[in-house]
Amino acid sequence: MTWLLIEAITGFSTGDDFGINGAHNIVSIKTHYPSSEGKQMAANEVVPRAILLLRHPLSAFPSYYNYLYEMENKLENHSTRAPLEAWISWRDANFDKEIENWRRFVEYWMDNYSPINRLVVSYEKITDDIMGAVEATRIAEFLSR
Repeated sequence: MTWLLIEAITGFSTGDDFGINGAHNIVSIKTHYPSSEGKQMAANEVVPRAILLLRHPLSAFPSYYNYLYEMENKLENHSTRAPLEAWISWRDANFDKEIENWRRFVEYWMDNYSPINRLVVSYEKITDDIMGAVEATRIAEFLSR
């Protein structure tokens, strides 16, 4: 979602830390670093500024588990919700580890980028019918600096 928004705002392609979309001359790179789903880059040298898109853990964790469930069952991405019983079992077994991963992720980006070089965007706001336009404007302003 954010990839498309940034491409619409800038007219440039976006990429990711694994080069999945094969784009070159990109304006942004999506990463989940420092989680295991992300790949470390030479952050401040290659990426001088960051947009940190944060989703509240109460929504992020079930969404992440749905992703894991889809991968494990070879299902199309964003196509299926995991069975409730499977989600509860995974949540109960992994909550402490996942909240620590979420904390480390936020801490990494907050510690490595000064406020002038970092924009924190709420996933809940960017997907909101009213606040989405406000957040898109904030992103556009940040990218134009």
